[in-house]
Amino acid sequence: MHAHLPAPAVTLATLTGPLTVGPPRRVGQLTLVPILGPTRAPLYRTLSEVLEHGGVLRERPSPDVNCLLLDAPPGPPVLLYAGEEVVGAKQNRVLNVTWLVAGDATHEVPVSCIERGRWTHGAERDGRFASSPQVAYTGLRRHMDAMSSSSVRAADRRSAIDQCAVWQDVEHRSRVLEVRSRTGAMTDAFEARRESVEAIASQSAVTSGQRGLLAWIGDRFLALDLVSSEAAWARMHDRIVRGHALEALASAPIARPSPDAAAVLEALLAAPVSLAPAEAGLGEAVSAQLVEPPIAVNGLALDGELVQLSAFERS
Repeated sequence: MHAHLPAPAVTLATLTGPLTVGPPRRVGQLTLVPILGPTRAPLYRTLSEVLEHGGVLRERPSPDVNCLLLDAPPGPPVLLYAGEEVVGAKQNRVLNVTWLVAGDATHEVPVSCIERGRWTHGAERDGRFASSPQVAYTGLRRHMDAMSSSSVRAADRRSAIDQCAVWQDVEHRSRVLEVRSRTGAMTDAFEARRESVEAIASQSAVTSGQRGLLAWIGDRFLALDLVSSEAAWARMHDRIVRGHALEALASAPIARPSPDAAAVLEALLAAPVSLAPAEAGLGEAVSAQLVEPPIAVNGLALDGELVQLSAFERS
């Protein structure tokens, strides 16, 4: 009689395949390290791609601050990336969670408002949204990820974001950057610092074979972002770098250098993961916790392959 051996633990490496780091780019105290790896044709479209080719992201017929509707055109699924900013309609929003949703269907999309002082249609607005040139600054993404992750796994993470906490975070960041906005819009903070943000972004162009990015301010870990295809990353890269850039501009100087990026990536890939059915859409939710350095990981897998991953320092 043969003893039953325990099933091998599923790690991030099981889902991602082999990954390496490229040469770091240091801009001031911000360090950006490309994540490289074998790629495949994406089995999904990004939100920006869909909105450019017939998709519509719009207010609900009875508008709701924390919910929009996506009319996805026929074709492959759509990757909705937590922290993506969309602008227009009644007020600018960011996406709360990462989902993979089917094409040729209408989906409710949980969002948070990042423009507290506007709730109206302007003459140029028709209730539809466009993709922004940036994701939310990294501190807000981390805060929102922590709020959604702290909810009970069986509960609906869509409702775990505290809208007032988001407004307070944006207000605080604007004060630190000495930016005044008539409508309290996060976008105005980016616009007020656009020249500096673009100067940083221009020094971190996407690299051939790149599927993601690690970021530090000094020795403080900011984030990891990773997707399954080079083409999808090329669409997200500049937006994510701009979010890191604004975070760096609002941060106190840190003289200490960033840690060994290869060692951090190796520790992350070795981390055992938990898998659970996605609360909505396709695939499985991926989560992991790293003790040293203290990092929380959340993502999405489909058919045993990682589609998207984000990681932030745990408080």
